[in-house]
Amino acid sequence: MLRRLQTLLWISLVLLIGGWNDVFAAVGVLKLQRGEIKVSSHGVVTVLTQPGTTIEVDEGAKITSAKLSRGQLFLNNKSESVEIYSLTYLNLKSIQPNASQISFPIGKAKFSVKHRPGLSFKVRTASALVGVKGTEFLVQSIGSQTQVLTLDGVVTLASVSNPDIEVEIGKNKASSTSKTGVPAKPVTVSKDNQQKMLQKDDAQEESFIPSGDSAPSTEDSQTTGETSEPQGDESPSMDMDAVLNQLADQQDQLGQVQEDVDDTISGDTKATFTITK
Repeated sequence: MLRRLQTLLWISLVLLIGGWNDVFAAVGVLKLQRGEIKVSSHGVVTVLTQPGTTIEVDEGAKITSAKLSRGQLFLNNKSESVEIYSLTYLNLKSIQPNASQISFPIGKAKFSVKHRPGLSFKVRTASALVGVKGTEFLVQSIGSQTQVLTLDGVVTLASVSNPDIEVEIGKNKASSTSKTGVPAKPVTVSKDNQQKMLQKDDAQEESFIPSGDSAPSTEDSQTTGETSEPQGDESPSMDMDAVLNQLADQQDQLGQVQEDVDDTISGDTKATFTITK
Protein backbone atom coordinates (compact mmCIF):
# COMPACT_ATOMS: atom_id res chain seq x y z
CA MET A 1 0.00 0.00 0.00
CA LEU A 2 2.77 2.41 0.97
CA ARG A 3 4.72 1.58 -2.17
CA ARG A 4 1.63 2.22 -4.29
CA LEU A 5 1.14 5.64 -2.66
CA GLN A 6 4.78 6.49 -3.29
CA THR A 7 4.41 5.54 -6.94
CA LEU A 8 1.32 7.71 -7.30
CA LEU A 9 3.14 10.62 -5.67
CA TRP A 10 6.08 10.30 -8.07
CA ILE A 11 3.73 10.17 -11.06
CA SER A 12 1.89 13.26 -9.82
CA LEU A 13 5.18 15.10 -9.29
CA VAL A 14 6.39 14.28 -12.80
CA LEU A 15 3.11 15.44 -14.31
CA LEU A 16 3.18 18.62 -12.23
CA ILE A 17 6.73 19.48 -13.25
CA GLY A 18 5.96 18.71 -16.89
CA GLY A 19 2.88 20.93 -16.82
CA TRP A 20 4.81 23.73 -15.08
CA ASN A 21 7.50 23.58 -17.75
CA ASP A 22 4.84 23.79 -20.47
CA VAL A 23 3.39 26.92 -18.87
CA PHE A 24 6.80 28.61 -18.78
CA ALA A 25 8.16 27.15 -22.01
CA ALA A 26 10.60 29.40 -23.83
CA VAL A 27 9.20 31.17 -26.89
CA GLY A 28 12.42 32.78 -28.05
CA VAL A 29 16.01 33.82 -27.45
CA LEU A 30 17.41 37.26 -26.65
CA LYS A 31 21.00 38.14 -27.56
CA LEU A 32 22.76 41.19 -26.15
CA GLN A 33 24.73 43.10 -28.76
CA ARG A 34 25.96 45.91 -26.53
CA GLY A 35 25.12 47.81 -23.36
CA GLU A 36 22.71 46.36 -20.79
CA ILE A 37 19.29 44.73 -21.14
CA LYS A 38 17.00 43.56 -18.33
CA VAL A 39 14.59 40.63 -18.68
CA SER A 40 11.79 40.19 -16.10
CA SER A 41 9.88 36.91 -16.15
CA HIS A 42 7.80 35.20 -13.45
CA GLY A 43 9.38 37.22 -10.64
CA VAL A 44 12.95 36.60 -11.80
CA VAL A 45 15.01 39.48 -13.19
CA THR A 46 18.11 38.86 -15.31
CA VAL A 47 20.40 41.66 -16.48
CA LEU A 48 22.60 40.97 -19.51
CA THR A 49 25.85 42.96 -19.48
CA GLN A 50 28.29 40.97 -21.63
CA PRO A 51 27.94 41.39 -25.44
CA GLY A 52 27.11 38.08 -27.10
CA THR A 53 25.28 36.71 -24.05
CA THR A 54 22.00 34.92 -24.83
CA ILE A 55 18.99 34.06 -22.68
CA GLU A 56 15.78 32.16 -23.36
CA VAL A 57 12.61 34.24 -22.92
CA ASP A 58 9.11 33.11 -21.99
CA GLU A 59 5.71 34.38 -23.00
CA GLY A 60 4.90 37.40 -20.85
CA ALA A 61 8.56 38.39 -20.43
CA LYS A 62 9.26 42.10 -20.03
CA ILE A 63 12.40 43.43 -21.71
CA THR A 64 14.00 46.79 -20.92
CA SER A 65 17.10 48.22 -22.61
CA ALA A 66 19.41 50.81 -21.04
CA LYS A 67 20.99 53.81 -22.73
CA LEU A 68 23.43 53.01 -25.57
CA SER A 69 22.22 49.40 -25.66
CA ARG A 70 21.15 47.10 -28.46
CA GLY A 71 19.77 43.55 -28.50
CA GLN A 72 18.34 41.00 -30.94
CA LEU A 73 15.23 39.00 -30.03
CA PHE A 74 14.33 35.84 -31.99
CA LEU A 75 10.82 34.37 -31.70
CA ASN A 76 8.99 31.34 -33.13
CA ASN A 77 12.09 29.51 -34.35
CA LYS A 78 13.58 32.73 -35.77
CA SER A 79 10.63 33.32 -38.10
CA GLU A 80 10.13 36.60 -36.20
CA SER A 81 12.89 38.87 -34.93
CA VAL A 82 13.04 42.19 -33.11
CA GLU A 83 16.08 44.46 -32.99
CA ILE A 84 15.77 46.34 -29.71
CA TYR A 85 17.26 49.84 -29.57
CA SER A 86 18.20 51.95 -26.52
CA LEU A 87 15.71 53.05 -23.87
CA THR A 88 13.06 50.60 -25.04
CA TYR A 89 10.46 48.52 -23.19
CA LEU A 90 8.78 45.43 -24.66
CA ASN A 91 6.26 42.99 -23.22
CA LEU A 92 5.78 39.63 -24.96
CA LYS A 93 2.04 39.54 -24.32
CA SER A 94 1.25 36.51 -26.47
CA ILE A 95 3.65 34.49 -28.61
CA GLN A 96 2.09 31.64 -30.60
CA PRO A 97 3.28 29.93 -33.83
CA ASN A 98 0.93 31.97 -36.04
CA ALA A 99 -0.36 34.66 -33.69
CA SER A 100 1.94 36.99 -31.77
CA GLN A 101 1.18 40.20 -29.91
CA ILE A 102 3.84 42.49 -28.47
CA SER A 103 3.20 45.46 -26.22
CA PHE A 104 5.65 48.26 -27.03
CA PRO A 105 4.75 51.40 -25.03
CA ILE A 106 8.02 53.26 -25.45
CA GLY A 107 11.25 53.12 -27.43
CA LYS A 108 12.42 52.03 -30.85
CA ALA A 109 12.61 48.62 -32.53
CA LYS A 110 12.98 47.01 -35.94
CA PHE A 111 10.70 44.04 -36.61
CA SER A 112 11.25 41.32 -39.22
CA VAL A 113 8.41 38.85 -39.78
CA LYS A 114 8.42 36.03 -42.33
CA HIS A 115 5.18 35.56 -44.24
CA ARG A 116 3.26 32.43 -43.21
CA PRO A 117 -0.31 31.27 -44.01
CA GLY A 118 -2.73 32.49 -41.37
CA LEU A 119 -0.12 34.71 -39.72
CA SER A 120 -1.27 37.38 -37.25
CA PHE A 121 1.51 39.54 -35.86
CA LYS A 122 0.53 42.69 -33.97
CA VAL A 123 2.47 45.41 -32.17
CA ARG A 124 0.61 47.67 -29.76
CA THR A 125 2.24 50.92 -28.68
CA ALA A 126 0.87 53.47 -26.23
CA SER A 127 -1.01 55.15 -29.07
CA ALA A 128 -1.24 52.77 -32.03
CA LEU A 129 -1.94 49.31 -33.37
CA VAL A 130 0.46 47.92 -35.99
CA GLY A 131 -0.42 44.80 -37.96
CA VAL A 132 1.66 42.80 -40.46
CA LYS A 133 1.44 39.68 -42.61
CA GLY A 134 5.13 39.34 -43.35
CA THR A 135 7.41 42.30 -43.66
CA GLU A 136 10.24 44.36 -42.17
CA PHE A 137 9.53 47.67 -40.45
CA LEU A 138 10.85 50.17 -37.93
CA VAL A 139 8.69 51.55 -35.11
CA GLN A 140 9.26 54.47 -32.78
CA SER A 141 6.93 54.96 -29.80
CA ILE A 142 7.46 58.03 -27.66
CA GLY A 143 4.86 59.87 -25.62
CA SER A 144 1.55 59.92 -27.47
CA GLN A 145 3.17 59.57 -30.90
CA THR A 146 3.87 56.40 -32.88
CA GLN A 147 5.85 56.48 -36.12
CA VAL A 148 6.27 53.56 -38.53
CA LEU A 149 8.65 53.11 -41.46
CA THR A 150 8.14 50.09 -43.72
CA LEU A 151 11.39 48.68 -45.08
CA ASP A 152 9.80 45.76 -46.95
CA GLY A 153 6.26 44.49 -47.46
CA VAL A 154 3.16 46.28 -46.16
CA VAL A 155 2.20 47.37 -42.63
CA THR A 156 -1.15 48.64 -41.36
CA LEU A 157 -1.31 51.45 -38.78
CA ALA A 158 -4.26 52.64 -36.69
CA SER A 159 -4.65 54.66 -33.50
CA VAL A 160 -5.81 52.96 -30.30
CA SER A 161 -8.97 55.07 -30.13
CA ASN A 162 -9.84 54.54 -33.84
CA PRO A 163 -8.79 50.94 -34.60
CA ASP A 164 -11.11 50.65 -37.59
CA ILE A 165 -9.48 53.59 -39.35
CA GLU A 166 -6.11 52.47 -40.65
CA VAL A 167 -3.64 53.17 -43.42
CA GLU A 168 -1.45 50.75 -45.34
CA ILE A 169 2.21 51.73 -45.32
CA GLY A 170 4.07 50.28 -48.27
CA LYS A 171 7.77 49.73 -48.78
CA ASN A 172 9.97 52.83 -48.29
CA LYS A 173 7.07 54.80 -46.79
CA ALA A 174 6.39 56.18 -43.30
CA SER A 175 3.36 57.34 -41.36
CA SER A 176 2.53 58.44 -37.82
CA THR A 177 -0.42 58.66 -35.47
CA SER A 178 -1.37 59.73 -31.98
CA LYS A 179 -3.62 57.96 -29.49
CA THR A 180 -6.69 60.03 -30.34
CA GLY A 181 -5.95 60.91 -33.96
CA VAL A 182 -5.89 58.99 -37.23
CA PRO A 183 -2.78 57.98 -39.20
CA ALA A 184 -1.21 60.54 -41.49
CA LYS A 185 -0.97 59.86 -45.21
CA PRO A 186 2.16 57.73 -45.82
CA VAL A 187 5.05 59.50 -47.53
CA THR A 188 8.14 58.16 -49.26
CA VAL A 189 11.39 58.22 -47.28
CA SER A 190 14.68 58.25 -49.18
CA LYS A 191 17.15 55.38 -48.78
CA ASP A 192 19.72 57.73 -47.22
CA ASN A 193 17.26 58.87 -44.58
CA GLN A 194 16.17 55.29 -43.93
CA GLN A 195 19.77 54.38 -43.14
CA LYS A 196 20.07 57.36 -40.79
CA MET A 197 16.96 56.22 -38.91
CA LEU A 198 18.27 52.66 -38.63
CA GLN A 199 21.62 53.86 -37.28
CA LYS A 200 20.31 56.28 -34.65
CA ASP A 201 20.49 54.66 -31.26
CA ASP A 202 17.16 55.54 -29.66
CA ALA A 203 13.82 57.24 -30.19
CA GLN A 204 14.62 60.42 -28.32
CA GLU A 205 13.93 63.62 -30.28
CA GLU A 206 13.88 61.76 -33.58
CA SER A 207 11.53 62.21 -36.50
CA PHE A 208 10.83 59.49 -39.05
CA ILE A 209 10.43 62.17 -41.71
CA PRO A 210 13.91 63.78 -41.84
CA SER A 211 14.57 67.03 -43.64
CA GLY A 212 14.69 66.46 -47.36
CA ASP A 213 11.64 64.18 -47.42
CA SER A 214 8.04 65.33 -47.63
CA ALA A 215 6.21 65.67 -44.33
CA PRO A 216 3.03 63.61 -43.84
CA SER A 217 -0.07 65.39 -45.06
CA THR A 218 -2.96 65.92 -42.67
CA GLU A 219 -5.35 66.00 -45.60
CA ASP A 220 -6.56 63.33 -47.96
CA SER A 221 -5.42 60.43 -45.76
CA GLN A 222 -5.69 57.02 -47.38
CA THR A 223 -7.70 55.29 -44.66
CA THR A 224 -10.07 52.36 -44.72
CA GLY A 225 -12.76 54.45 -42.99
CA GLU A 226 -14.09 57.98 -43.22
CA THR A 227 -13.13 60.69 -40.77
CA SER A 228 -12.85 64.44 -40.51
CA GLU A 229 -10.72 64.41 -37.35
CA PRO A 230 -7.29 66.04 -37.34
CA GLN A 231 -4.38 63.70 -37.96
CA GLY A 232 -1.48 62.79 -35.69
CA ASP A 233 -1.03 65.23 -32.82
CA GLU A 234 -1.88 68.24 -34.93
CA SER A 235 -4.85 70.17 -33.60
CA PRO A 236 -5.90 73.80 -34.05
CA SER A 237 -6.40 74.08 -30.28
CA MET A 238 -2.93 72.85 -29.32
CA ASP A 239 -0.95 75.74 -27.79
CA MET A 240 2.70 76.07 -26.79
CA ASP A 241 2.04 75.05 -23.18
CA ALA A 242 0.48 71.79 -24.36
CA VAL A 243 3.49 71.08 -26.60
CA LEU A 244 5.94 71.74 -23.75
CA ASN A 245 3.93 69.54 -21.37
CA GLN A 246 3.94 66.72 -23.91
CA LEU A 247 7.70 66.95 -24.38
CA ALA A 248 8.19 66.93 -20.62
CA ASP A 249 6.06 63.79 -20.31
CA GLN A 250 8.13 62.09 -23.00
CA GLN A 251 11.37 62.91 -21.20
CA ASP A 252 9.93 61.57 -17.94
CA GLN A 253 9.01 58.27 -19.60
CA LEU A 254 12.47 57.86 -21.14
CA GLY A 255 14.05 58.66 -17.79
CA GLN A 256 11.90 56.02 -16.10
CA VAL A 257 13.13 53.33 -18.49
CA GLN A 258 16.75 54.17 -17.64
CA GLU A 259 15.98 54.37 -13.91
CA ASP A 260 14.30 50.96 -14.02
CA VAL A 261 17.44 49.31 -15.39
CA ASP A 262 19.77 51.22 -13.06
CA ASP A 263 17.75 50.21 -9.98
CA THR A 264 17.92 46.56 -10.99
CA ILE A 265 21.67 46.61 -11.55
CA SER A 266 22.25 48.25 -8.15
CA GLY A 267 20.21 45.51 -6.48
CA ASP A 268 17.37 47.84 -5.46
CA THR A 269 14.60 45.37 -6.28
CA LYS A 270 12.46 42.89 -4.41
CA ALA A 271 12.64 40.34 -7.22
CA THR A 272 15.32 37.73 -7.72
CA PHE A 273 17.78 38.77 -10.40
CA THR A 274 20.91 37.54 -12.13
CA ILE A 275 23.59 39.56 -13.88
CA THR A 276 25.22 37.57 -16.67
CA LYS A 277 28.86 38.28 -17.53
